[in-house]
Amino acid sequence: MCSCSQCQVINLICIYLIQLASTMF
Repeated sequence: MCSCSQCQVINLICIYLIQLASTMF
């Protein structure tokens, strides 16, 4: 879902959003 080979920042943001959503819902 958040697999991007050359954009680690986007991956970190994506993982952060997933964790944030999992804690909210």
